[in-house]
Amino acid sequence: MKRGLVAICLSLCLLLLTGCGKEQSLTCTRTMTQGGMKYDLSYKINYKGKYVTDVETVEKMTGDKDTLEVMKTTLENTYATYNEIEHFNNKVEIVDEELVSTTTIDYENIDVDKLTELDSKNASLFTKGKVELETLKKNYEATGAICE
Repeated sequence: MKRGLVAICLSLCLLLLTGCGKEQSLTCTRTMTQGGMKYDLSYKINYKGKYVTDVETVEKMTGDKDTLEVMKTTLENTYATYNEIEHFNNKVEIVDEELVSTTTIDYENIDVDKLTELDSKNASLFTKGKVELETLKKNYEATGAICE
């Protein structure tokens, strides 16, 4: 009986020490030039096991001032309704002649129904209310991003 308890305790300790359920990160990046604009895109995916917990996207664009202003307005309008969803946040600003759009999405707590109401394509990210790491990684890679 004592040996059984010791074995169970050791097993539990081993699981705790090896980081079972520990949050990890994967970063996907892409750099490109299009229409006279240079884009530097970075997607940091945090996950536990096979499920995404949250994502931070930083998209930097460099170009002429007028184009950056137009892009800023376009992005602000695009994300305005998304920013109304709790656990979704986008901020667009021009810093040192560079437009920076930063988006954070807490996939563990976001209202999936509200997100998919805005765009039905968002539903393809979810399996039983969760986002699988491989699904999101494949989506980023399909746009040309490299994930490491």
